[in-house]
Amino acid sequence: MNKDYLFVIPPSEAVSLQVSHYKSKVAEMIGDYHGMNTKAHLTVNYLPNKDPHHVALALETIKSKAIKLPPVNIGVNGFDFFEHRKNDTLTIYVAIKGTYQTDNWLDALKKCFPTSYLKVPHITITKGMSADDFFRLWPQFKQLKYEDAFVADRVLIFERNTIPDTKGYSLFDVISFKNG
Repeated sequence: MNKDYLFVIPPSEAVSLQVSHYKSKVAEMIGDYHGMNTKAHLTVNYLPNKDPHHVALALETIKSKAIKLPPVNIGVNGFDFFEHRKNDTLTIYVAIKGTYQTDNWLDALKKCFPTSYLKVPHITITKGMSADDFFRLWPQFKQLKYEDAFVADRVLIFERNTIPDTKGYSLFDVISFKNG
């Protein structure tokens, strides 16, 4: 049976708690929404509907490259949003602060994967919102000041059955970056 694989960098507990706080505020304003209970993360790559055997082989190459990277300090700075034109929805997210070091590190991390999923690094607050919900929320978020940082020292790899079931994602593997 094929599986979906999600590669994420977990932020610090402080950043995770702050993102949870923002998600709670969103739920107070628009009600329950898809993803409101998702733990904060920076998605690195997503491999949907893959044969586990092929992923295991690819993972050997990915790991051999990724473990050579040092941990990096990633700053977060404010909020931004995406428009998803194919389904007319919007996403609000915590923006990653671009620096020379962070941008180069993220580019190096992208090169560890056969195909790159990471377009704009971010930590999602809401995903796939209607325009009405977005226009209720965005005026609040665009005026908020939020700055923090965390050390990216590992990638967590989660898997789930491609055909949905009740289990959802479970931890499959961890890639730890070398110590400087």
